[in-house]
Amino acid sequence: MKRVIILTLLLGLATVQAQEQHVNSKEAQALRRDKTIYGQYIDTLVVRALAENSSKFYNAPGVPQFAVVGRDRKFYFGVGGYLKGTMSYDFGNPIANPVSFDPAAIPMNLAKGNEGLVQFGVGSSSLNFNFVGMPGTKDAIGAYFNIVFANPNNGFYLLNAYGTYRGFKVGYDFSLFTDLGAGPPTIDFAGPNAWTIIPNALVDYEYQWGKHWGVGVGLEMPIASYTNGAYTYTVNQRIPDIPFYLQYSWQNRSSWIRLSGLVRNMSYYDLKANQTNTNTGMGGKISGTALLVKNLTAYYQGVYGKGITSYFEDTYGASLDMLPSKCIDGKLDNVTSWGGYFGLQYNFSPTTFMTATYSTVRTEAPESIYPPTLYRNGSYIVTNLFWNVAPSVQMGAEYIWGERVDANGDARHNSRIQMMLQVNF
Repeated sequence: MKRVIILTLLLGLATVQAQEQHVNSKEAQALRRDKTIYGQYIDTLVVRALAENSSKFYNAPGVPQFAVVGRDRKFYFGVGGYLKGTMSYDFGNPIANPVSFDPAAIPMNLAKGNEGLVQFGVGSSSLNFNFVGMPGTKDAIGAYFNIVFANPNNGFYLLNAYGTYRGFKVGYDFSLFTDLGAGPPTIDFAGPNAWTIIPNALVDYEYQWGKHWGVGVGLEMPIASYTNGAYTYTVNQRIPDIPFYLQYSWQNRSSWIRLSGLVRNMSYYDLKANQTNTNTGMGGKISGTALLVKNLTAYYQGVYGKGITSYFEDTYGASLDMLPSKCIDGKLDNVTSWGGYFGLQYNFSPTTFMTATYSTVRTEAPESIYPPTLYRNGSYIVTNLFWNVAPSVQMGAEYIWGERVDANGDARHNSRIQMMLQVNF
């Protein structure tokens, strides 16, 4: 008869503390606490297996507080999450969304008298389920399911739902073009506007060898979003997007530099030629994180490409992958886009740290018909302070400034001050 042991595992804080502010931090921190309290090898295995199978997104739940361990440790199943409450005040051109601050969402024609906005919400709270079978073996299999309440009406939606086996990941998760560990911590659920953090249906493969190297390649659902002209219209996409990367790590994989690429084909119908045309979009990215000196960590990303605008957080679904040609009726041109961010984090103590980040996205299409009220540029500045009050409780305060500039040169900006209380379970 199968024997089931109920373990209480202290949740890895949703933030990363001290020198462990990197992609493996949730696992490292949970392992440290687990050894301190239990001093038993079985608990270390549980924490490690569940941490490896969980999302590396900063705002994703860490190791669950409660786990079920099967006989002979042939499976682990954990349930966890957090309740996150925020209070914010916008001034300038307020964004009516207490969860995410996207410069692209800054209103360009705000009615007078609406220059300030107070918002309360629990909209980025999260609940996840984490299963690992045959942990510690080459045939380990995992399943991860995470729902969040990150929308203005506090309704939930699916953020992650995937299975893992021998380096393969199949399901719904952030694109392989996303470098999750290179994202700086923010209360804002969206993070820097230049971050290529896009959810997608995918089949990805990742492999690590030695102490330093890692590679990845994937086939992912096409997410083309473009503006049609008088002689074009949207058709079904037929070819998967292909992201890939090569990564070099050091300091026990706590610091790294990643070179990523993206190739995608976007189809549309040409009414002049009565045929379906396909544009090939390509982009490259450099990203990573590095411990510069004791207690000071850098996060960075730089992206450039043509026909990849949908992969920026700020311009996801903004109809900016392609625009109508000025010269040829029935033709769409790829939009050139680039952007990046640089952030620093300083750890005052194992429980208190501060970050500051600058981010920008730019688009350009000189040979295309660029609608005057369509987004062209966006900027994002954020600074915050986090305090881990207890192993399962965190508080934070944050200031964000953002600006949107349209093709006609009109610009609007907005500021947000917000506070957060988060309880992990």
